[in-house]
Amino acid sequence: MKCLEIGMYVRYKDEISQIVELDNDTFTKPAFRLDTFAKGMYQGNDLLDNCKKSLNITDLLKIGDYVNGSPVSMIKKDENGRTWIYTDSNYKAGILENDIETVMTKEYFENNCYRVGDE
Repeated sequence: MKCLEIGMYVRYKDEISQIVELDNDTFTKPAFRLDTFAKGMYQGNDLLDNCKKSLNITDLLKIGDYVNGSPVSMIKKDENGRTWIYTDSNYKAGILENDIETVMTKEYFENNCYRVGDE
């Protein structure tokens, strides 16, 4: 597997994106709307050296990240190697990778949310 592949997911600092285009193994365009990636601020060796990469988005998720609008409370692998994501609103059934519609890191949410009472 090359360092970067089209379809691979990337977690850099407080953002998650998917690679949809490559130019000589350099990330060029995200699939998700993420402003810093879209501006091309993290390309080449900086991206390769300072991020986590995987073809499976569940490998990049952490407790507290948001999946389908709810915070992740637990991540478990079953005996078949599938990763189940449990959120505060879906803690009994769990979510598999194919059921993931939206993702937001905990850090991105905390840095960009409006806090009631803030001026």
